[in-house]
Amino acid sequence: MNPFQKQIRGRSADNTSSIYSRSTDTAKDAIPMTTISTTLQIKPYLPEINLLDHQISMARGSTMALEAATERIQNTNPNLKAERMQQHSQQGLENNFYSKCFESFHQLVCATMDATQSLALQYHFNPAKSPSGDPRLIRAIVLLRVALDKSRAEETSAEQEWKQQWRVSSVRQSSLRWL
Repeated sequence: MNPFQKQIRGRSADNTSSIYSRSTDTAKDAIPMTTISTTLQIKPYLPEINLLDHQISMARGSTMALEAATERIQNTNPNLKAERMQQHSQQGLENNFYSKCFESFHQLVCATMDATQSLALQYHFNPAKSPSGDPRLIRAIVLLRVALDKSRAEETSAEQEWKQQWRVSSVRQSSLRWL
């Protein structure tokens, strides 16, 4: 009796006629326990490359099977790690530039809020009278002017540093400014 033949009441002795007539234990019974460990070893999945894949490749096309071939992957990305490290470094430089610009903008906003609050908290401040002669208003204007000049200087410094890191010519002056 072969391993797929089992005696089941009401059924034929040959269970191999249909996959639906087999018992659920048939596959386990058919394979000896000594071969299970060697046949079920995990192997990396490599796609099958067939004639159609090669024809597509000859027509300068690409298929997943060809792109996933081990030697093809190794040949296309020999310097991938170095390239990724360079991109990471460049991203860090860009992040530093934007961080400096954001910090400068944040300091300018804080100076503006401080000046606004110092004027708003003065109950006797009346802008309708003579605002140009009020010493508190003049002090707020001077503080805002100093904060704006400082912010512009920090932005220019960050931009020059960024251009040096990227080796961009500083001859061309940008007409656009962050602030």
